[in-house]
Amino acid sequence: MLATRSRDASSLRMQHQSWQGIESRSRPLDANGRVALLVHPSVTCVVPRWQCVYLLTYRTKSAEQTKFVTSVPSCLEPVNTQGDDTMTSDRNTDSNTLRNRYQRYFDINMFYHPCNSNRLTGQRRRELCVIIAARFGIVSPIVISEVFQMTRRKALLFLNKLVDEKLLELVVTHRACDGRVYVLAYAGASYASELMKIDVPFRSSSHPSTQVNLNSVVHDSILSYVLLSGIQNCYADGTPNPLWYAFVSELEFRRLYPASAVKKVDGVVLCNDGSIAAVELENSFKRKTQHQESIYKFRDAIHGNPKLYDKVFFVGGSDKVFADTKRFHRQLLDELPHKQDRKKGGNGLSKLEADSLRDTLIFRTKFTSPITSLFYS
Repeated sequence: MLATRSRDASSLRMQHQSWQGIESRSRPLDANGRVALLVHPSVTCVVPRWQCVYLLTYRTKSAEQTKFVTSVPSCLEPVNTQGDDTMTSDRNTDSNTLRNRYQRYFDINMFYHPCNSNRLTGQRRRELCVIIAARFGIVSPIVISEVFQMTRRKALLFLNKLVDEKLLELVVTHRACDGRVYVLAYAGASYASELMKIDVPFRSSSHPSTQVNLNSVVHDSILSYVLLSGIQNCYADGTPNPLWYAFVSELEFRRLYPASAVKKVDGVVLCNDGSIAAVELENSFKRKTQHQESIYKFRDAIHGNPKLYDKVFFVGGSDKVFADTKRFHRQLLDELPHKQDRKKGGNGLSKLEADSLRDTLIFRTKFTSPITSLFYS
């Protein structure tokens, strides 16, 4: 039987183990690069590679050999070891297909935890900073200080050290909350590509500011904070309690779906229940026609073929913007089933689709106060 992770903070003394050491003592990886964990004599759970690291990091004092205290999240895929590798429930087929489509990005370990060794802690911070710059286009000192739980001064010193190592380049701009952001250098792009096992596009330029869209610096900084904070979320005693296990950034989603007909969401996350949710950052007021177009595209993404995600999380830093967005959504979901679509003909939305969207368009207020205090105060 699988052991249950203790909630006692004193039993969660973390002793860092390198991935190579854990992998050699774990079950072999399958064809998709995932690790099989024995949960029951007849059932095996398959998890992404980085989740195995996260689950096997905690070790109690009584574990003399290789017995790690583990808890299995609900998003694991059950595989019947006494039969073929087919899913036991057909109702999860869509979610499994979605996970396979985003799997190479979900396998990137974005969870940060300090190690007993300062050298290993610094190495993990260096790796995460480079990966964040590759996945979001920029690194903000505000985000680094929050994720690594360090002061703003230490965050700046650490990022400037990466500039000296030719991994990042400094971009000074008044549009950033700190007056500066950091972008990848060529060596940093190569390093990030090696860490993620994914090609990182890089455009060489004598002016680093041309590598980033300065108009979206604040938006990208807030987005990176939200997606990373969701993974770092924990209980009051410090026990990890992530809101989601992995994510796809806006840049990565645009590379996967470049077509203009697809709604360009700000991110996609793997939720605790195994579902896939889009993340939409709402920081400005929009016209009713803009919300109507977004609802049509959300409908196509959730109920269309191919299906892109199961639901949508709205996050932002303003309660007034949320209230205005909710008001338009209520009006449109009541009106569109009775409104003619001039482009396609027929009704804009069916009544069933409208009822479904009422449940799948979700407003998350957890990040509202932190976003306001960090980026707008």
